[in-house]
Amino acid sequence: MLKYNSITENLVSYTIPSTTNYKYKMDIGEFPFPQHSSVLDVVKNFNNLYTYGVVDDEFNELLIEIKKYNNLNKDADNVLLTNGSDNALRLILDLFATSESKLLVPTPTYVHFECMLDTKQVKQVDKPYTNYKLTNDEFNDWLLLNLENKYDLCYLVNPTMPIGHILKREQISNILNQFPNTMFIVDEAYVEFTKNNSLSSLIEEYNNVVVVRTFSKFFGLASLRLGYLMTNEKIMKLLKPYYNYKDITKLSVGCALLSLKNYDHYDNNKKIFFEIKDFIKINLQKLVENNKKFIDFIINEGMFFTLICDEPSELKKYFDLHSIAVRNKNCDIKGAVRFTIIDKQAMEEVFEILNKY
Repeated sequence: MLKYNSITENLVSYTIPSTTNYKYKMDIGEFPFPQHSSVLDVVKNFNNLYTYGVVDDEFNELLIEIKKYNNLNKDADNVLLTNGSDNALRLILDLFATSESKLLVPTPTYVHFECMLDTKQVKQVDKPYTNYKLTNDEFNDWLLLNLENKYDLCYLVNPTMPIGHILKREQISNILNQFPNTMFIVDEAYVEFTKNNSLSSLIEEYNNVVVVRTFSKFFGLASLRLGYLMTNEKIMKLLKPYYNYKDITKLSVGCALLSLKNYDHYDNNKKIFFEIKDFIKINLQKLVENNKKFIDFIINEGMFFTLICDEPSELKKYFDLHSIAVRNKNCDIKGAVRFTIIDKQAMEEVFEILNKY
């Protein structure tokens, strides 16, 4: 009889929506704002599909640019490129999720991380539920209270998804101080969609934190699968036996490098994004005031907004009929339907449809 890891027999596979034929895809965290022209030129002219990625001058230049972007020591071994931020999370779990580990995962959270964690044989995983009505400071207090149970590993999405709570630098610093024996994973996939700075510089002050970021969201390079993690040199040395440099393609390195070098272009995208978000906030308030089918809404930090209604399945079907894909998140928050914020025209159409619902 074949032997295998029987823990997987009853696990659910992570899936992504298959909505390619829809007019708008608002059911997944993709940011369809334009990339810089130099990035598109690299893709158009790339002709080395037969090669593995290579640690060359361009690779090392990207590491330097990432360190500058995150205000890190350029001479330290503190950044590791990964095949998407998912692979960064997997590497961290490979190192820290042991049979004796106790883990804290505030929910709702990133579902794929939960799926990856489910494949690990750990001692205990606690998933306390977060009330979306908490303020950021109340969320911080709630987290501190939960951490008193003493964990080996804690996964924090900052800002959280889909709620959008965000912790400030001094709050995370206080947490790292209070719980030095807990390793904290801070997932900053959506931090560029806030007005807060990254917490990455904390890796130079504390030994118990790994910060994870991605080029998939804000820089719009999801198809190229490039992320990175940042931590101190001791943890980096422990992670590298699990690492494969062939996971990083030369095409992704070239595109990421030009994205950072042309940051002004993406900063302009960010300004447009915040203008659209202001438009959405005004219209959500009017919608909930005037339509009793909608109970509440959430629009905090990040690239989503969420409507709370009596019949989330019906609302999703209603948008399906209009060729707009949205995500039923009733499993996370009762009555919730989540929308990814994309361009202004799309958002205007969304509210035209909502106002007729």
